[in-house]
Amino acid sequence: TLVSINLNPLYRGKKLAATLLRNAMHDAQKMLPNIDHFVAEIKNTNVASIKVFCQNGFTLNTKKDYSGIYSAQSSRFGVKTDVSN
Repeated sequence: TLVSINLNPLYRGKKLAATLLRNAMHDAQKMLPNIDHFVAEIKNTNVASIKVFCQNGFTLNTKKDYSGIYSAQSSRFGVKTDVSN
């Protein structure tokens, strides 16, 4: 599942991105329990985004000329597949 995040410039630099990304991934797993991993392509120059995704369990899989492909296993977030409770 491809993941992307973009904060309104008014809210950047307020340490919100990591929490928002984590919550969005958690919610996605609740709604779509068959998600087994998340993938993000991040520009090599976007150090802030790389940090946010790494804080959420993403690791670099493939390095390209201008970007990197990062991924995280959804099991890392511990979401139950039974969402009836």
